Amino acid sequence: MIDKVMLIDDDVFCNRLNTLTIEQLKFAKATMVFECAEEALDYLRQQVRHGKEETFPDLILLDLSMAHMNGWDFLNHFDEFPARYKNRTSICILTSSIAVVDREAAALRPDVISYLVKPLSSDDLKMIVSSMPPLLRKSKF
Repeated sequence: MIDKVMLIDDDVFCNRLNTLTIEQLKFAKATMVFECAEEALDYLRQQVRHGKEETFPDLILLDLSMAHMNGWDFLNHFDEFPARYKNRTSICILTSSIAVVDREAAALRPDVISYLVKPLSSDDLKMIVSSMPPLLRKSKF
């Protein structure tokens, strides 16, 4: 089980389904859901302003196709955070996009540990945990 997961997706149904999967499989102690990438960034910026490294999520599940700010824009802004915050978070793309160009672009980003097509499954969660850096894994799933 990991401590904190942040879901960023403007699809309310997918958020609910993915949250239920995380809860039923006891994957994380806490799940934060943001339907807007800007709101997720604002939350993270607040944690940085207040020096709260421990409140940064261990894992971000990020959709690519969202209104206003898409997942790529979120990742560009996430790059601006200090390393001590970024390094405590793994990012997994969780999207409906099956486009090869998106997969290739995600593979070029060192902060993205995996690329998954929604919705989450138990196998996806096992793969995510195995892809996370050892320091971020709290225990085996």
